[in-house]
Amino acid sequence: MMQLEKLERSDAILQLGRRIASQLTSQRDEDITCAWMGHHIAELIAAADDDPSDKKLRDDCVRTILEIWSYKSSLPDGARPFEEMEPVFRTLAALDPESTSRFFSHRFDLDSHSDQNGENTWIALSRCIDSAARVVIQCCLEQAASELAGNSDEWAKIAKEAEIDLGILEPILLLTHGDEKGNAKAHRERRKERIKSRMEQLDVLLKASAPLKEELRRSLKELENGA
Repeated sequence: MMQLEKLERSDAILQLGRRIASQLTSQRDEDITCAWMGHHIAELIAAADDDPSDKKLRDDCVRTILEIWSYKSSLPDGARPFEEMEPVFRTLAALDPESTSRFFSHRFDLDSHSDQNGENTWIALSRCIDSAARVVIQCCLEQAASELAGNSDEWAKIAKEAEIDLGILEPILLLTHGDEKGNAKAHRERRKERIKSRMEQLDVLLKASAPLKEELRRSLKELENGA
């Protein structure tokens, strides 16, 4: 059983290699080195396919594909897997360079900006706005990821079959697709609830921002009257 699983994974990695080779050879007019690398991978895969009994040949081919995959972010424009999603990656990094986990916010109450336990009202309000803004930003990134996906879904499918860690792409795919387990009706209901939740959070941001807008308006009026 273990040998069969290993063989299935190596088959999936070879399939990944075919796609990488296709991407790299498409750069023949822009990047000769990439084109050569693509042809080299294609030749290794062809040799492994021609002699399936040669375990060393197949293992060397798999190892080469995985090594090139580890440098996928360094490939030139037009050859990088998930290239269309890079603006989403950069936005996530800019929002929180230390940890993307803080980007995902827990739910909060509509009245959470009120003065609780003696906390300064403006501090409480800032927490509320921050939480709501993070959810709204997440929603924006969901939309962006959906529109920019391009061939990323196909890359992700092949990489998952090859049991390759997708790193930061995993939570981004979760943003765009969610957990699609279960029947279509249940998935549709989950999506409806998710959309309703996003709309509620947007309302929270607008309501929570209103006191700040009024305070800014008051400060501006004082300055103008004192001029």
